[in-house]
This record gives sequence, structure tokens and C-alpha cells, in this order.
Amino acid sequence: CSTGDNFVSGDSDDWVIADVVDMEAYAIAKACKQADVNFRCFKYISDSADKNASRDWKETVADGEEHYIKIFQQITGGG
Repeated sequence: CSTGDNFVSGDSDDWVIADVVDMEAYAIAKACKQADVNFRCFKYISDSADKNASRDWKETVADGEEHYIKIFQQITGGG
């Protein structure tokens, strides 16, 4: 997990050095690592952080709900 700490507006992904770029998760993960605290995070990737990110996010953000429900059921053993 990495952070860009800004919004991407171009097509170049030369700066990406991780599988996921997420400002919030990166900050929490870093703080947990420094405090030697286990960290588990589930993120739904809603866009590709390119020039279409705003449009993609609007079209896909609600789709994450079904994925989170499945993960919650797996973690809790619910059906």
C-alpha cells in the first residue's frame, strides 16, 4: 500500500510503486507498524487513479457494498 498524497489527473503511472494507492489506509498502516499493532484493512478499489477516476468512482462506488458483506460474512462465519 502506498500513498500519492494528491489526486492523479494524468495517464502516467510511473510514480506508482505499490499494488494499491490509498492515502487513508497508508497513514493508518504506517501508524500501526510504528506502534507494532496488527492492522487489517479491506478496501474496494473504485477507480484506477487516472484521468477517468472521477467518472469511474461515481459509477462504481456503490458496488463495494456487496463485496464488504461477503467479507464480513466470511470473517464472522455468518451466512
